[in-house]
Amino acid sequence: MMEIRQGRAKGLFGEKGAEGRLGNVINYTKEVLKKKQKAKILEVGTGYGRALLELKQIFGDKVETYGINLEKNWNLSLCKKYAKQEGFSSKNIPDKIYILDAAKKLPFKSGTFDIIFNPATMQYLSDKIQFIEEAHRILTKEGIAALELEQYRPTHPVEYQNNIEIWDKEGKRIDVLNYLKKFKNIQVKKSKNRPWHYILMKKVKNFNLGLKLIKYINLEEIAPSPVFWGSKSIYRIL
Repeated sequence: MMEIRQGRAKGLFGEKGAEGRLGNVINYTKEVLKKKQKAKILEVGTGYGRALLELKQIFGDKVETYGINLEKNWNLSLCKKYAKQEGFSSKNIPDKIYILDAAKKLPFKSGTFDIIFNPATMQYLSDKIQFIEEAHRILTKEGIAALELEQYRPTHPVEYQNNIEIWDKEGKRIDVLNYLKKFKNIQVKKSKNRPWHYILMKKVKNFNLGLKLIKYINLEEIAPSPVFWGSKSIYRIL
C-alpha cells in the first residue's frame, strides 16, 4: 500500500480542499454544462488527482479531465495507483496528466479548456502573472478559471509576507487585489478561513495584465518548509 501525502490529496470538498480555497468547482462545471454538452477541465497542481477523480465520478462522460504536475513521478501512473487504493473506478481516471512548469507558456491551443483551477499551487509558481494570462488564453469563451492567489502569508517575516508584489514606475507599491479588480472579467473572492484570495476569471478580448516580472525569490532556498512555503514574485507596471 502506498503512503499518501495528504497535502497532495485534498480533492474538491471541505475547507482543506478546492471548495475552501477557490470555491465550488462542481457548480462552475454545472454552469459550463448548461451551455455545452461536454466540459474540458484542467487542474494545475493535481497531486494524486483526487479532485479530477471526484469530478469524473460526479459528471461521468460529460467531462474530460486533465492535470498538470511539475515533478516527473507525479504522473498518470501514480494517479492510477492512488485511485485503486482509494476505491475509485477505472472510469474516473483523468484523461491525461502533463508534467510541466505552469509558470511558463503552456503547450495548449487558445480556447482549449472550459474550467481551470489551481488549489495550493500559485505560491510555487515563479511567474504568477504569466500563469494568470496563460490560463485566460487557454480558456474557452464559455469557460471559468478559478485561481487561488495565495498572495499573503502572515506567518512569514514582514518582507516575505506578500507572495505577489506590484510596483508602479515611480516606485510606489500597488495593492495586488485592487489592481486585479480593475479588470472587468475578474472577480476577487476571499478564500474560506484563509488570509488570501482567489479570482474568478472569464474570457475577454485583448486581455493583458500589463505587468513585467522583475524579481523572483524562492523562499524555500532561504529557509526550507515548514519555515517558508513557496516563492515571492515582484512585478512592475509596464
